[in-house]
Amino acid sequence: MIKNYSQDALRSIKKHKGYSFINISSLTIGMVCFILLFMWAQEEISFDSFHLNKDELYRIIEKNQLADKEIHTVMTHNPLGPTLKNEYPEVINFTRTRIVQGWVIILGDKRFTNDNIAIVDPSFFEMFTFPFIRGNPKTALNNKRSVVLTERMAKKFFDDQDPLDKVLQITGFDFKVTGVIRDVPLNSHLMFDCVIPLLNMEYFWETNFERWDSHINFSTFIQLQKNSSGQEVSKKIAGLVKKYIPGSKTELYLQPLNDIHLRSKFDVDINNYKQGDINYVYLLSILALAVLFIACFNYMNLSTARSADRAKGIAIRKVSGASRGNIIQQFLGETIFLSLIALILAVILVYFLLPIFNDLSGKQLTFNLLFKIPFLLELIAIAVGIGLISGSYPALYLSSFQPVTIMKGSGITPTKGKVFFRKTLVIIQFAIAIFLILSTIVIYAQLEFMRNRDLGFDPHNVITFFSAHQVEENFEEKKALFVSNPNVLNFSMGGVPMFLLESETDDVYWEGKDPNERITVYPSHIDIGYIELFQMKILEGRSFSKEFPTDVSAFIVNETAVKAIGLKSPLGKRLRVNGQDGTIIGVVKDYHHRPLHAKIIPVVLMLNYAHGMVSVRLHPQNQAETLRFLEKTWNKINRTPYPFTYTFADETIDNLYKSERRIGAIAKYSTLITLLISCLGLFGLASYTSRQRTKEISIRKISGASVPGIVLLLSKEFMKWIIVALIVAYPLAWYGMSHWLQSYSYRIGIKWWMFVFTGAAALVIGFITVGYQTIKAARANPVDNLRYE
Repeated sequence: MIKNYSQDALRSIKKHKGYSFINISSLTIGMVCFILLFMWAQEEISFDSFHLNKDELYRIIEKNQLADKEIHTVMTHNPLGPTLKNEYPEVINFTRTRIVQGWVIILGDKRFTNDNIAIVDPSFFEMFTFPFIRGNPKTALNNKRSVVLTERMAKKFFDDQDPLDKVLQITGFDFKVTGVIRDVPLNSHLMFDCVIPLLNMEYFWETNFERWDSHINFSTFIQLQKNSSGQEVSKKIAGLVKKYIPGSKTELYLQPLNDIHLRSKFDVDINNYKQGDINYVYLLSILALAVLFIACFNYMNLSTARSADRAKGIAIRKVSGASRGNIIQQFLGETIFLSLIALILAVILVYFLLPIFNDLSGKQLTFNLLFKIPFLLELIAIAVGIGLISGSYPALYLSSFQPVTIMKGSGITPTKGKVFFRKTLVIIQFAIAIFLILSTIVIYAQLEFMRNRDLGFDPHNVITFFSAHQVEENFEEKKALFVSNPNVLNFSMGGVPMFLLESETDDVYWEGKDPNERITVYPSHIDIGYIELFQMKILEGRSFSKEFPTDVSAFIVNETAVKAIGLKSPLGKRLRVNGQDGTIIGVVKDYHHRPLHAKIIPVVLMLNYAHGMVSVRLHPQNQAETLRFLEKTWNKINRTPYPFTYTFADETIDNLYKSERRIGAIAKYSTLITLLISCLGLFGLASYTSRQRTKEISIRKISGASVPGIVLLLSKEFMKWIIVALIVAYPLAWYGMSHWLQSYSYRIGIKWWMFVFTGAAALVIGFITVGYQTIKAARANPVDNLRYE
């Protein structure tokens, strides 16, 4: 039976090469797109799935209530983890975690600053599954000066030697290697190269882990008892902070480990490697299915349109004793055979296209994934499913022909229902394509909005570099060395404003404050000249100045902080933040200190040189020469192993939206593929329709009809279908993209010109697609078509 179906399918391919090419091409292209997007989605939803305790692990989120908004942050109070374990029997373990980069690591003449260092509690390896190759996970972090390396880092520093008990120097301190783990999987939201104990931070950051009135940029993870409900525990711990800080408005809740990668649109987030978005998974999954369905619709449309060509063959089979069930089996067998051919071709194309797709998506997907048994079985099942879906309606339709009617020569006249079905398929195809075109336009418009929005500061022509605390001492003297070059326009301590936020704190007091009221603010330490360097706007009062020595204890607040505090006239008012008393001397215009997904939050600026980052504004001209001067000057004053490594501020900010740009690019190319498949189907249908109407066209030409008139006549029907598709797609696209834009606190509106452009593009593309066939039919010599009539 399979042999007969295969032979019938091959005969049909040879006899109708053009239509077979369109069908197989559509299915192949659809499967290629589906496989690539399916692999991408599988990798996205697999994040953190390798941990044995994944269902019991949660991250603590703090929700802080301000005057007019809620702030959600992953940075927690220092003693939160130990307190939860001690007071709630459902909590069996905890770890505080922070991943830092830029710390110098030295072994002999080897030194690197590009390794990610995880700073954790010793229980980290009990909770998370990072398999050890050498060492004991239960004791590896017991010593304060111990370090655990990944395979890659061990190889980088020690080659093939045994690294255990060897010593690395990290930020000037000796750390003994106590373990080696396998490289962290790429689908881990925690990405690091080595691990050191949290206790080192008591010295490095001069913090006390028992204080409730401070945060030090750590996130807290807990492990619950098996079968404990995360929702129930969230309710129990919600008011814990208020117990230790009376009047606090902070509430706690749990985020499941499996949600961290895709469901973390918080105002403040850290240590979330290649953070994803569940909305993009939904979007691209729908897109993948849409491409497949469009390819299926093409097959249905062309098969039913060409029903007359196969009518006699069906009649002969029925006369010879074939039942309707046999005919249905035959057609389904043919389509499944074609679908499997398309799958083989698609897999071959994926092999060549996967490196390009990886560059586009930022993933490291491997071709071997296709040959893992579960994935391969899924693909075969999908191919068979496509065959069944594509062949179902043609099989039912063609098997219904009555052999007596066909053998008498009456032919097959499509019923209104059959014609309506074909029109509906074309309308659905183009509605999907139009939806995707409009969605892609909105995505790119939002990306351009984020790229060009006024951030409240000017990052252009500004570089930042790590000072390794070599600039702070005798700052004015060293600053003079750098600004001696006329192309160095400004020089200041502090990094890009979007990365300047430090530990949040609710240790805030101001004049007239209700003793029971608590708000959370985010201190940012800068130096004199920082506001001027980034060209931030002072709305009231003044900036920090050398002329006022008392500014060492002064504050500048942003507009949102003024609203949160509730001061109508903030200038001159007393303020205390983290135990530091001072006076508000200025109000700075709100600036974006996080990507545009997040709302602007209360920021308090204060003077402090000791945060290790330097910003330099360069003249737009001769920047390469200026950078060489800066490096030479750095080498003169530098007494550390840190090299002069800089980044441009605008590029750093642009990288915040790298994932959105990649999704936009994937959506763009997927939309083009969808449009291509739709046009292939429309081209085939127009070709067949034109061939069926050759005699009508010839009679019209003999009767005096012009070529443009005939082209308009033939094209008008197809254009009606596209207009209906526009009417269907517009409200769906508007609703879908309005919902997508809600994930951005600062976003565009959907403009009227987007609909006009999309509609015009769809009509032009549709007319061009059918135009070739209609013009060809209209220009044919009527004598050739009517010679034998």
